[in-house]
Amino acid sequence: MKINSGFLAHDDGEQKLLVSTGATKFSGLVRSNETAGFIIECLEKDTTVAEIVEKMQKKYDGPKEAMERDVKKIIEQLRNIGAIEDYWVRYSLSSLNDMAVILVYRAA
Repeated sequence: MKINSGFLAHDDGEQKLLVSTGATKFSGLVRSNETAGFIIECLEKDTTVAEIVEKMQKKYDGPKEAMERDVKKIIEQLRNIGAIEDYWVRYSLSSLNDMAVILVYRAA
């Protein structure tokens, strides 16, 4: 998952901003605190909840469970406004030539 291309992330020096480009149903600006800003920064590249939590553990002190809960909450809020692009990958083997086939699906 990563930030939808219809949004731009901007760091104004004090907080991370997420701005809709008008290419999504959401119209507006998302202001974030330091922790949410860190999560948004992680989401600028394709990542997972586990990878974000791992990065947070290196940067912040706190229980892993609380970090995971916070990451999931922020991602859910961003998903609700259409700011997250989710991808599913399916692997299969062709019985004809044993070649791996990888299909990537973009969530609607």
